[in-house]
Amino acid sequence: MSQQVKPPPPNDVTNVVPDQDWLDLAEPEEVIEPDLPIVDTHHHLGERPGARYLVPDLMRDLNEGHNVIATVNVEGNHFFRTYGPPHLRAAGETEMIVSMTDCRDVGTTRVGAGIVGYADLFLGAKVEELLDLHAELGRGRFVGVRQLTIWDDSERVRMFQFPPKRPLSAGMMADAGFREGYGRLARRHLTFDATAFHTQLGDCYELAKAIPDVRLIVDHLGCVLRVGRYAGKDDDIFRQWKTSLARIATLDNVAIKIGGLGMRMYGFDFRSRKLPPSSAELARLWRPFVETAIELFGSNRAMMESNFPIDRGYFSYRTCWNALKRLTAEATDGEKAALFSGTAIRTYGLAL
Repeated sequence: MSQQVKPPPPNDVTNVVPDQDWLDLAEPEEVIEPDLPIVDTHHHLGERPGARYLVPDLMRDLNEGHNVIATVNVEGNHFFRTYGPPHLRAAGETEMIVSMTDCRDVGTTRVGAGIVGYADLFLGAKVEELLDLHAELGRGRFVGVRQLTIWDDSERVRMFQFPPKRPLSAGMMADAGFREGYGRLARRHLTFDATAFHTQLGDCYELAKAIPDVRLIVDHLGCVLRVGRYAGKDDDIFRQWKTSLARIATLDNVAIKIGGLGMRMYGFDFRSRKLPPSSAELARLWRPFVETAIELFGSNRAMMESNFPIDRGYFSYRTCWNALKRLTAEATDGEKAALFSGTAIRTYGLAL
């Protein structure tokens, strides 16, 4: 049984709910490179009032024509247990993802081949009990942890956390208790998905450098803020982001996910328009970010994501992957294989 939670208050980074009628207004596109194998490294299955994205909803998107061979489900504050010790309740999400994807026909795609669950790393050594339960319930598919570390001192661009998770705070990645729990990921060969704003990439760098045995994955290209007090400063923001990204890219234990650029924090404001964007337009807008990330990390430490259903508020699944394929049109076959599937399989240790 999932726990009902009250959504956070809206602000400049609160994402919109997908509108299928609006998405259907887009001009039809042919699938680009339909045979290219894809591992979608970041999506969320879950349900809360006004927003649902379960296996049938994901399968509708997977059936749009791209060759998605596997997916990684990332924690989204869904399906936590409402019983048992509070520090173990997050394992309910892993349990539910396995149940939903084991008991349904998901076609040729291994949905949830990797599961990134929530764990409160501030628990220190005590977090090991939760990690072991995740692993037990995950049946070989539990591959990593995400505990949101995203923070800004302006409430207009702050990501709010709400029960049953720990509140977000400035400098949380430097906390001794957090780092103790983070270090416990290493012996289990678990990754850490770092969802943090571009202003916090320095904190991510210090964390990854201090504990090199854990693979840190920078989500959504580093969550570049271009709204609120950061709006209208695109050139300065880009330089700051690129400088910080170049620094963290020097660490061999850091990888990056390319995607999530539909989110409102990036400032593209797609939903204010009459028609959804085309993949060609997305590729043009995203090119500086995507090309910079691939240049800095290389194809063997960069991997593609849809960030659905969050980004589904702004464009379709077909359009999303077409845009990412346009952005890698000049890459070699080997580079494409790494970016779209190989790096994900290796980084997360997926058993495909």
